[in-house]
Amino acid sequence: MANILDISDFSSGENQINHNGYASNNLQWYIDKYEREYLIDLLGVTLYNLFIADLSGGVPQSAIYTEIFEPIATVIDSKNLVNRGMKEMLKGFVYFHYVRDDMFKQTPTGAKASKSDNSTNVTLTSLNIQGRFNDSVDDFRVIQEYIKENETDYPTFLGVDLDYSLPI
Repeated sequence: MANILDISDFSSGENQINHNGYASNNLQWYIDKYEREYLIDLLGVTLYNLFIADLSGGVPQSAIYTEIFEPIATVIDSKNLVNRGMKEMLKGFVYFHYVRDDMFKQTPTGAKASKSDNSTNVTLTSLNIQGRFNDSVDDFRVIQEYIKENETDYPTFLGVDLDYSLPI
């Protein structure tokens, strides 16, 4: 499977995830699962397969795929459409799922939250994971709007709508 994201993409910035060797394996699983899932939702299966086949080194080679991969800034129907690009969109989705799931550990006696004498756990709300997810939904919608506006370039588009995350 071709990946756009790499573990190193989460080393800094707003979607930074601190990880060790164990967590790196876990983070790679999240990248593999959610990158594919959200790209299929974004593009539909057929267009997803064409897009992935065009990737080299995690970057599309053909102009029609580069247009939807890179940040978009355009006006469609008198609306300014701006996004951060497909890679940033995917980082937000992976971050959301990883951090949300990492707050609790599954044990034989049920889900547990870690506790330390020298620190306290922060809430998911204070991490603003919903805000990061919703920013990615905005990016997702801009890409789809661009594809719909240029439907002759993307005749196999069958993406689905994506809703915002509600506070946990």
